[in-house]
Amino acid sequence: MKYEQIAPLILSSNLVGSQLNVEFKSEDQSMPIAAVGMMIADQEDMMKGVKKNMVKQGVISIAISSIGRFVSGLLGGGIGGNAAYSAGSLAGSTATQNQMNPSKMLAAKDTPENREKAILQAFQSVQSFYEWDDANKKWKAKTLHAPQSDAVKI
Repeated sequence: MKYEQIAPLILSSNLVGSQLNVEFKSEDQSMPIAAVGMMIADQEDMMKGVKKNMVKQGVISIAISSIGRFVSGLLGGGIGGNAAYSAGSLAGSTATQNQMNPSKMLAAKDTPENREKAILQAFQSVQSFYEWDDANKKWKAKTLHAPQSDAVKI
């Protein structure tokens, strides 16, 4: 299935975080059907993000460590120097953890291509409610039938 094929069914889409909420509706439907697609970062972008963050983490760690050693040297090797070095190390650790946040590294860019992929993913979950009307060259809602029961009537 291609995006262009289902585009006439898209009533609305709304991005919330990495979740794309989509409403589909054919001309013969009174109510739209809601579905959800996920914006997923492409592997190349994820790897770029990981490498970039690893470099940042290294630079931050070196800078904080150097500053901590410098301040520790100024205050001497006693309790004050050790406390300053520990505080610097803790600040560096917090800064690097913020850089390596997985949700940031795995976040997809909001591009038309990524939205189309998410819409296609959402459509897969509701595709069984639609059928292509080849004679009229448009989508229509499938007629839903209640399942028949073989239960014995009393």
